[in-house]
Amino acid sequence: MKRQGKSLASFAEFVRRSPHVQRHARSLRLRTSPLDVRDELDQPVDAATVLGLLGILPRVTVLHLEDITLARTTPSTPLPPAPPLEHLTLSSCQGLKRASASCILQTLQHFHHISRLRLTHLYEECPWLARSAPVLAQLQLSVHTFELERTKFIGDTVLSFLAASAAGPATVRATLPTDVTTAPRLRRFVKALGPRLAHLEYSLRIRDVPCPTTLLLAGIDPTPADHVVGAALDLGAASGLRTLRLALSLARAKLIPDLVRTATPTLASCRALRGAPFALVLVAPLGEVLEELAFLEEDAREAFKRLEDVLVDLVGRERVERVVFELEVWPAVDDGEVGDKVGRAEELVRAIFPRLDASDGLRVVQNARTEAPRVNVFWGGRYDVPW
Repeated sequence: MKRQGKSLASFAEFVRRSPHVQRHARSLRLRTSPLDVRDELDQPVDAATVLGLLGILPRVTVLHLEDITLARTTPSTPLPPAPPLEHLTLSSCQGLKRASASCILQTLQHFHHISRLRLTHLYEECPWLARSAPVLAQLQLSVHTFELERTKFIGDTVLSFLAASAAGPATVRATLPTDVTTAPRLRRFVKALGPRLAHLEYSLRIRDVPCPTTLLLAGIDPTPADHVVGAALDLGAASGLRTLRLALSLARAKLIPDLVRTATPTLASCRALRGAPFALVLVAPLGEVLEELAFLEEDAREAFKRLEDVLVDLVGRERVERVVFELEVWPAVDDGEVGDKVGRAEELVRAIFPRLDASDGLRVVQNARTEAPRVNVFWGGRYDVPW
């Protein structure tokens, strides 16, 4: 969608005249043209028109808005009720546009029930607390799953609202923040969820890729300069935690800082948890395990030893019954002799955690990915692999 006015109106008219589309459409994606130069910070779209579209598309449960803010551009027009959504995504074009807190809140105020809310590539310009406060008071939203991906992160106003809107038991999927100022906000958000947080998936990979070799073959630098460490989460208040998945990067340049400043402190915060044990899964690509764990230097071995100290303690305290180390097998990368590679990788993992293995507190499993990764190359050598 290039411009809001006639383009959206003509599209809405097309949908109204298309019974086949009304019967069979399952998702709706609205975006500004990726070829446009984004002069404006916000692209307001009439909320009444979009909600009206959803009203005549009864099977649509997935809505994706890119560089768009839903606003009351025609205040005299009554707003149709918003249907419950399985999935709502708010995103910007690779962070080229900045989304203020008021933009995000203006859009969210039109919805009440969302199973999965995904916020991706949102680079907030400023909190705009004064403008956001009146909107915040009107919001009534219930969300079960939050996906916070590659954001330079939304401010405290939005995060406070999101934490309040969590319908427990809640699931959070987050990637490592790409800006050092965003890590404390992510920590506060997770901590604010408290006992409502049931499932947490935290990827410590600045880009979710199978292994550095794949990127090198594609002519891409596997150690981007924007890698940020020190984004440890405090899970001490997450008494309802049932599952914790940490996706690790074993690339040499990131291994030690990620283990010492993010993974180990995050897991150490679980010592304070009470109640039933939770499932703990550490995830790493098979290719990285084979390439990196076989040639660890002394400082890396020491970092793994400190991680093992925490894992052994968690098992001993019965916070977790067993630590699962999951080997990600990418079919396009690891085809042929997969069994032998998995066997070698399992030996390396068990050698890294000898005490955990000896106490029967370690299980190594294989999880085959059903699709090969798609590497999209952008200007400046940046890369991005959706997960």
